[in-house]
Amino acid sequence: MLLDQSQIKYIDDYLKHHKIDYWDIRIELLDHIVSKVEALMDHGKTFESSLEEVHVGFGNSIQRYWNTGVETGVLADGRSFYPVIQQFKKNAKRNFFAIIFRSTLIELRTIKGVFTLIAIMLVFYLIFKLTHNSFLLSTVTILPLFIINKKYKDFKKEYQNTLNIEMYYSFYKNLYYYFLLLFIPIFVIGIVFDLNGNQMRILSLFIISFQTFINIVALEQFDNCLNKFKDLFSKYKIVYK
Repeated sequence: MLLDQSQIKYIDDYLKHHKIDYWDIRIELLDHIVSKVEALMDHGKTFESSLEEVHVGFGNSIQRYWNTGVETGVLADGRSFYPVIQQFKKNAKRNFFAIIFRSTLIELRTIKGVFTLIAIMLVFYLIFKLTHNSFLLSTVTILPLFIINKKYKDFKKEYQNTLNIEMYYSFYKNLYYYFLLLFIPIFVIGIVFDLNGNQMRILSLFIISFQTFINIVALEQFDNCLNKFKDLFSKYKIVYK
């Protein structure tokens, strides 16, 4: 038995009541709950009893005794949704790491990717050769970070809280900071192998160039994710609102 729009809206409001503020998680949970409820109703159960069974199936209670009154029903307790959200966060981080890692390897196997990396190294080499300014090189490498920060803020302003995009944005920032930490082992390598100034600059240039290459790949994948969730948001508004 298919649920009508008012019943679907009720489930959506039920998820909001239990602090599922990220609409992309709500869509997935909504689809899961609607399917479960419809299957139970096909066996003769009412909408209310079916939703209660699904609610309890998550590990929630339908009774809560707090203060002076008694609150019952599916709105009473939603604590089991918290670990669900945490698992979504872990999956989102793992997924974006896999996307960036796989995309970087794919790009490096193409002529375009190899030439892009070489071009980045040549540009950085020329910048340093003309300016002898390492700070300027560092400034250039953080440009993708400013771009993705702007894209994230614009998306959030228009499309509200989205867990996947939030996790992807967080992962991207951390990726940049991880690369900064690479300069610590570079410094150690320089001391251990007694590298001279030119050798250290070449090694640093390669790390900075590779970091920028990965940032560009990650920025492209972030754009793909933004477009995916923009489309998903449009469908969500049409179907459930």
